Amino acid sequence: MIKDANDRLLEMVGYTRAEFEAGAVGWQTLTASGWENADEYIGQQVATRGFCPAVEKEFLHKDGRRVAVNVTVAIMEGDGGDAVTLVEDITERKQHEKEVLRLATAVEQTADSIVITDTNGNIQYVNPAFERITGYAKEEALGKTPSILKSGKTDLGTYEELWQTITKGKVWSGQLLNKKKDGTLFEERVTISPVRDASGDIVNYIAVKQDITQQLQLEQQLRQSQRLEAIGQLAGGVAHDFNNLLTAILGYSDLTLAKLEAGNPLINNLREIKKAGERAAGLTRQLLAFSRKQMLAPRVLDLNSIVSDLNKMLRRLIGEDIELVTKFGVNLGSIKADPTQVEQVIMNLVVNSRDAMPNGGTLTIETRNVTFDEEYVLTHQPVQTGDYVALVVSDTGSGMDAETQARIFEPFFTT
Repeated sequence: MIKDANDRLLEMVGYTRAEFEAGAVGWQTLTASGWENADEYIGQQVATRGFCPAVEKEFLHKDGRRVAVNVTVAIMEGDGGDAVTLVEDITERKQHEKEVLRLATAVEQTADSIVITDTNGNIQYVNPAFERITGYAKEEALGKTPSILKSGKTDLGTYEELWQTITKGKVWSGQLLNKKKDGTLFEERVTISPVRDASGDIVNYIAVKQDITQQLQLEQQLRQSQRLEAIGQLAGGVAHDFNNLLTAILGYSDLTLAKLEAGNPLINNLREIKKAGERAAGLTRQLLAFSRKQMLAPRVLDLNSIVSDLNKMLRRLIGEDIELVTKFGVNLGSIKADPTQVEQVIMNLVVNSRDAMPNGGTLTIETRNVTFDEEYVLTHQPVQTGDYVALVVSDTGSGMDAETQARIFEPFFTT
């Protein structure tokens, strides 16, 4: 049993000395989870003059508050055989340990990449997000410098500014185009802060890095969409005015051709004028479709019929030095699409092929039924498995280099 307690313990647990002396306060009363064998345990230490190692407990203050303590039993010298129990209040230390654990858990689980280096830039710690984003395991990064991520695409002046800033004890923020272990480039938004010790000396640098590659791609797509919308509005207005001019050109061409006698030398000139007007009319339809001012009217179509109907116009479009070959699929499936848009796709592809064969060649338009299985779909997202109708336009031209291929979906790009 507890015979007496000093003022500090009384303050720690909220009981009076009289309550202790009266035997109203025991180890089981004081200990939050109960310490039923405390007296027996301490008694054994006294009997054997043994050593009772320190043990962590939680005391209950009289008002219900919990107090973390470290309990140590010391055996008194002499015949009394009493033991002195030293109780250290470690509540503050335990709270600090919890905060450190909470911080460590947050750093380990955050989606941002965390890197800690010494003052020479050698990596001392990376969190799991760093491993996931960069592809480097922690063991591969420790002891190295962040230069393992350099892509060679970031201006050297940026690194100089970074190092000068943090070595002066200031925080640096900026963007770096880095390279993963597999060679993939990625953009990071980085904030690097100096870490100081109690005396104010810089002992570490901590970098918090966010992979913003996808965000930048989305921003670029948004800007491209906004540009295309503005271009579409302009194209729609021009197309309507241009269409009015073409109506007059084609109308007067037809009227004049009807009045000219056979053999008139002007007939060929007028026919060329009319053909140019028809090509311009096709361009107008494309502009209207691009500006979304031409209403889409999808319906069930026979792709063979579309290609067959365009055949005559396409032959005039490509010229005499290019051979046009058509291969129609047998029992071809039907498709549902806007016929005008399908015609525009075919004409655009044919014009591109013509431009790729300035000295002549062969242009082939082919239709056929195809079935896409799971293996094909894996490498051709977002296509789904099933039966499709394929339209294939191929030529014997020069093809495109990588730079041109990167821009093929820009609406008004041409070579």
